[in-house]
Parts: sequence; C-alpha cells; structure tokens
Amino acid sequence: MPVDVQKMREARAEKQKGADLWTPSVGDTIIYVCPPCREEDPLPFVEVKVHYGINPKGKSMSICLDVSTNTVLANSNLKAALVTKGKEKAIAGGCPVCEDLDKGVIKDDKRAKEMRAQSRYLWNLIAMRFRSSGSVPYQPLPEVDKIVPLMCGYRVWDKIIEQFESMGDLTDFEKAYCLKLNRKGTGMTTEWDVQPDIDSVREPLKLGKSTRAAIRTALAEGGPGDLYTIIAGMIRDRAGVIKIMSDAAMIEEEAAPDAVVDETAGAKSEMPQHADYKKACYGTDCAPADLECQKCEAKVDCAPLCGVEVPPDVAKPKPAGAKPGPKPKPSPTVVAKANGSGKKTESAPEPEAEEAATMATIEAGKCKLGDSYVLEDGTIAEYKGSAKGSHFFQDSEGKRTKLAATAAVGVIEGDDSEAEADEEPEAPAAKSKGLDDLEKALSAAKAKRVPAK
Repeated sequence: MPVDVQKMREARAEKQKGADLWTPSVGDTIIYVCPPCREEDPLPFVEVKVHYGINPKGKSMSICLDVSTNTVLANSNLKAALVTKGKEKAIAGGCPVCEDLDKGVIKDDKRAKEMRAQSRYLWNLIAMRFRSSGSVPYQPLPEVDKIVPLMCGYRVWDKIIEQFESMGDLTDFEKAYCLKLNRKGTGMTTEWDVQPDIDSVREPLKLGKSTRAAIRTALAEGGPGDLYTIIAGMIRDRAGVIKIMSDAAMIEEEAAPDAVVDETAGAKSEMPQHADYKKACYGTDCAPADLECQKCEAKVDCAPLCGVEVPPDVAKPKPAGAKPGPKPKPSPTVVAKANGSGKKTESAPEPEAEEAATMATIEAGKCKLGDSYVLEDGTIAEYKGSAKGSHFFQDSEGKRTKLAATAAVGVIEGDDSEAEADEEPEAPAAKSKGLDDLEKALSAAKAKRVPAK
C-alpha cells in the first residue's frame, strides 16, 4: 500500500503547531531580541543539535536524539512540553543517526560529514521595521507586536552574541537596543550580517505596555514563543527517524525548514554562500599548514569552527617577465600618529582626499556608530561598533579593520562625530545582577561550544 504523503503533511502540521519559523526578507530588518522564555533561563536563546541529509535521496532534517550530544533533551521544560504533546517517549532509545555514524554504516564520507550533529539556535524576535535596500527609507511592519521564532546557525548566533557583549542586555524593556539583520541574495548566494540599529543606540527604546504584554503572552508556557514547545514539535521518535533514513517516499514531506538562516539551499549546513563553503570539509577539517586550506576562501569562517588558527594567505607568484607596475600614489592619510620619539607626524592627503577630509582626528573609542572616518592607510570606512575592547570599521568593499580604542582616525569634513562622540548613551554606573548573570552565561555558552570534529 503506497504512503499517503499528504496525510503525513497534515499530521506533521498538527503535531508542530507553534513551530512556524520566521524567514527574513532580502534587505534590512530592524529586530528586537526577546528575553528568555523562562524566568530561570539566563540566556535568550536555546541551542539544539540537528542532523541534516539523513535520507540518502533527500534533504531531511531531524533533531538529534542523543542526550549526551543534544543536552537540551535533558531540560525539564522540554520534557514537560513533550508530555503535553503526548511525545514523552519520543527521545527514548537513543539516536539512530549518531549510531550509524559511529558504526561507520554511512560509507559516503561527504554525506557522513553532512549528517553529523550541528548546533542551531532558537530565538524569539519582533520584526519592527524593514527596507529592501539602503537607498529607501524604513517602513514599519504591520504586526509590530508579533513575536516570531528565528532558527539560525553559528555565524548569525555569534554576531548577535557579539552585540550583547558590546552593548549589554539588549532585551531590557526600559532601555532596549534593536539590531539590524541584513540579508543579501537568495538560495546559494545568501549572505547574512547583524549590526546595531543606529536609532536605538542613539536613543534606547522603551517598550510600550502592549508590546510587553504581547511578549509575556507569547513566551508563556505553551505559547507561540515557547522555544521548548517549538523544539518538542520538531522532535521525531526513534522509529520515525529510522523510517526517514530509509524511506525515499518521505523525501518531499520531510525537507528541512527554509527558515533556518546560515544555510545553503542544498546541504542545509552551517555554511556561508559561495563555492568553497559547499566543500564537505567545511567546519570539520581545517589545517593552517595545508596549502588547500590556505587558498580556501572559506578559511576565515571555517577555522573557528574547527578550533584552529586561520590559515595564512598564499603569496601569489608574479608572472615570468612581468614588468613592475607604477609606484602607488601617496596614501591620503590624515591621521596623526605617534612616531618613535612620541611626537606626531602627518602625511599629506592626495588632492582628491583634501576636500573629503580634514586634519582633525579623534580616538577610535570616541567614534559614532554609522559615521565614516579616515583610517591610517587612507581608507574611508564606517564605524561598526566595538567588542572586547576593540573597535571595528568597514569600508565600501566590506573589508573590516580592527583598532584599539586609543588609535587615531581622521574625521570627515562635515561629520559631527567628534562633537557628538560624548553624547552616546551613558553606561549605567553599576551593572545589575541580571546583566552580570547574562554576560556570564553568554561567555559560558561560547566557551563550551566545540565545533564538530
């Protein structure tokens, strides 16, 4: 008797109510990150381990059923959610995917790497404003008080964590900081970035009563923002996972959700979007001394996942008989920098830079988010914020530069950064216990995350 795939879809939809994950549109979306869905939780996200590609002919995803690997399975809130859904025995018996991988049943090395358990992170957000490109103004979104769950991979998670480390508790109802989630491209060309929302950095947001009430209702046990209920809805029992691993008829119905950011359209792995990120070795086998790794465009993102240093660049050999090119023009540097004697020297700017920059300089630590400055090498770059004592600038080609707080940068003529540098929101005199706990929990979460080997 043939399998009724439509019936399976309906049954799955019924079991997974509340797991309608949010998919950001191409462009910039201003988001508010909601607080934890339980009072006792120190973190505003829940980490879950998943397997991709478990069907040999499809793109199926399943939650890892190995409690030692997927520690959220031992969480009392998740267990209660499973009981509510009548799935209290779903996590019994162990994970058949992990067992096959450990026994070497999967002979295809590429598929085996894809099937290894990967971390995904569930957050609750409010999407507040949107613009399709930087050339158009933001428009408020119609359902501004609607809480939506986002499931992301390591890269987006790390960028959000970086903002918490830089600005403190973003979720504070009285003084909230929003983020700008940028999506470029679709499918295999998708790229993601997370930056502070300049407006809320200048003037932190105080959430209204209706928004606060909507958050509390959504995050309540069993609500649409209860992350444990969402995960419980995604869990299949051991028999269901085994059936997907062997039954080609389930391919279409069991495709992994498109709402997981950081994923390619095909492998659904934790990969940014160009050719080198499709390699099976991505995130598992980076070696700084390996020539292939040194040439790989994905090495900057791959190396941290493998727990190694980023491989050095390979020097490009000059063609035989090539004539030396013209000497570069003097750099349009307008930065006053200290020489060995402690005195400051200045190099003359190029003619085309004279009108754009002045001789005024400020310290990187006093720069204003979103404004442009002239770096020591003459590059004009936008100030993107700070993390762990370092300050980051990004030029028009996307290249990032990290500077110390005391490093000098040039002020663009007409830019009011220097005058307003001290007008940024003042930090509280003393951190609250809740903020201390949040920072400790975030640090612990990053420290314990060991990429799959």
